[in-house]
Amino acid sequence: MKLFNNNILVVLNKYEFDTLDEINYIKMFCNSLGVDFLVSDAYKLGGIGAKDIASYILNLETNNNFRLLYDLEDSIQNKINTICTKIYHSNDIIFNKDILDKIEVINNMGYSNLPICIAKTPSSLSANDKVLGYPTNYDINIKDIKLNTGSGFIIVYLGNIMAMPGLPKVPNAIKK
Repeated sequence: MKLFNNNILVVLNKYEFDTLDEINYIKMFCNSLGVDFLVSDAYKLGGIGAKDIASYILNLETNNNFRLLYDLEDSIQNKINTICTKIYHSNDIIFNKDILDKIEVINNMGYSNLPICIAKTPSSLSANDKVLGYPTNYDINIKDIKLNTGSGFIIVYLGNIMAMPGLPKVPNAIKK
């Protein structure tokens, strides 16, 4: 994250089963990295439980130095390659003919200067949700690429990812 900005905040969404020892462990770890840490009670208290986080973030916005990893004028392939190698630590990015054709259409439409948004499993740095931890020495296959002019992003899909948000393994409605 420090590649993007030095104003980093880790927010722990506190649940009733979280222990003080667990929370302090995460806080100490973040502090050891020089990263700020706050606890959110929004799950329990709604918006009031996130008021401190909102205040913190509003203060950051006046002192923000966000930067992209790439120049927006870079080619779409170079932007994807930069993200996948610097953030996900992959070796190579594989663009099949279908993906290259879609990139050409985006280029011809004049949207190649949009930023890249990667859609992938949250379970792994790789595109494979079964590969946990900090994988190394792997390649990434681009599954799909789509232009979202409304949001102003080129969306790159890695692995089997559902584009619309889905339910958790056990929805909250089942628990009640």
